[in-house]
Amino acid sequence: MVKCRKATVSDVDRIISKIQSGSFSLDLLPLDPLQAQNLDEEEMAKFVESEYSPSLSKAVDDGRLLVSEESGGLTGYSLSHSKGEGRWVISALDVDTGLHKAGIGSGLAEKTLEHLRDKGGRMAEVSPAAGVHKFWEKMGFRPMKKGKRLERRL
Repeated sequence: MVKCRKATVSDVDRIISKIQSGSFSLDLLPLDPLQAQNLDEEEMAKFVESEYSPSLSKAVDDGRLLVSEESGGLTGYSLSHSKGEGRWVISALDVDTGLHKAGIGSGLAEKTLEHLRDKGGRMAEVSPAAGVHKFWEKMGFRPMKKGKRLERRL
């Protein structure tokens, strides 16, 4: 069973550290893929510190950032935001690369969906990174009418 909880301010530093060490994927950062390709390692680190870290801190304040842990170690995180009228977007769900295929992602996704339901959510949507459509489809998400996004009822 995956242990999940609302993130605290200290978790933000732990998440950023894991992103910078490569334990969490850079594919989930809110960057246009072309923009990301043009950033060297130093510029990417600057983006993570100056832009992504503050957005995670705001999500802590709003209760939109969840973390999963095992034996006190951070194993994953999810970030979501409301589009209003009961519709939520899971903008990031990431698991330590050394722990893939251990059920942590599925457990974290379930806890995230439960959390969004508790916040009054009725629908959730995701924009899956390349290669993870099947993961979200197993979680009950289906293609939306437009674009590459997936959605499911909560």
